[in-house]
Amino acid sequence: MRVFGIITLVLALAIVPGSTTAQLSPRASLIPINNVDFDDRALNILAALADRYKVVVGVYGILRGDDSGTIKISIRKGTLKDVLDALVNQDARFEWSQSADGSIHVSIKQAPLSLAAVKVSSLDIENPKRIDAAQLLSRVPEVSSWLQQHGCSMDEMLAGPPPRDWGHFSVRIIDRPLSGVLDEIAARSGTYFWSVIQYNDQPCFINVRP
Repeated sequence: MRVFGIITLVLALAIVPGSTTAQLSPRASLIPINNVDFDDRALNILAALADRYKVVVGVYGILRGDDSGTIKISIRKGTLKDVLDALVNQDARFEWSQSADGSIHVSIKQAPLSLAAVKVSSLDIENPKRIDAAQLLSRVPEVSSWLQQHGCSMDEMLAGPPPRDWGHFSVRIIDRPLSGVLDEIAARSGTYFWSVIQYNDQPCFINVRP
């Protein structure tokens, strides 16, 4: 069976107690920011932005080479767009866009990952637990089919402190890409950030960190 790479899928973020509704805004990139200072890796900065401003941020693509480099951003007054522009200007691997519902998608240029675009015909989840996220997603028929075709497995590998609990919520999806499903879960759980990243060529393993 052919394998293609290591993929990390992360759903991690700040918890908003009692949050049960998606918090998406079509003008999310225009959120005003003040006194923003970062000196960190790109993915850590994006997760921090999602946490701080309660905006859904999803990152996906195939990332090769060293990922230990840091980005320095210092903005006294501006918008979230200014921070995102500064990030992609310093790390040319990335580009960002805003979806119609307001979520921010950051992709790795010239290295798309087709898993994020897999169309999910139907998904109905009632009060999921974070620990079950990997298995729930891997059992979605379209996702399962993609994993089989690409010789990939998907599970959760714990690293660092245990994840915090998230609030009670339900998700009902019809005909949306996996990226849209992750947007919905991130918004309704109050976690706000997700990533689907392939780091290496082999073996192909998807690490789900909710």
